[in-house]
Amino acid sequence: MITIDESANPDRFTSQHFVHFPLGDNKAVLILTGIALVQIEVTNAMDWYRDTLELHLLYPPYLRQLDSDGRKRGLRPEHWSVFISPTAFAHDSNADQAGWAVDNFKMSEICAFTEKIPVQVGIAVRGAKAHLLRLAYNVTVYGQYEWVPPRA
Repeated sequence: MITIDESANPDRFTSQHFVHFPLGDNKAVLILTGIALVQIEVTNAMDWYRDTLELHLLYPPYLRQLDSDGRKRGLRPEHWSVFISPTAFAHDSNADQAGWAVDNFKMSEICAFTEKIPVQVGIAVRGAKAHLLRLAYNVTVYGQYEWVPPRA
C-alpha cells in the first residue's frame, strides 16, 4: 500500500474544493473534490502492476479549528460515497499494450472523528515505462459534529 497524506504532502493535492451543508440536529454533509498527484511508474511491460493507494484527505480548515479548550470540531462519518478516476497518465516509449485503470475505491472504515478522511483506491498500470500521474476524487461524507479532546 502506498500512502499519500495531504498534511505531509500538501503539494501533491491540487484543485481542491469543498461544499459543506449544515443540516441541523448537529448533522452535516461535506463534499470534497480535487486532484491527487500520485506519480506511479511501472517498468514491467507485460504484466499489470496493481497496488492500493490510500489518500489521507484533510477536512476544510474551519472544521479543523480549535476551541478555547483546545478541542477540534469535526464530523464523525456515518455514511459516505467515494468516486476516483485517473485524469493523467503517460508512456515514455511506444504505448503498445499500455493500460491505466482504477479497479476499486472506498473510504476506509471509521466510526469516530479523525483529522483526515482516509480513502483507498485500487490502481492498475501496465506497460514498460508507463506512468499514472494524477487521480481525481470526489468524496461525500454525511455525519455528526463532534468535539475531539486535545491530544495528551
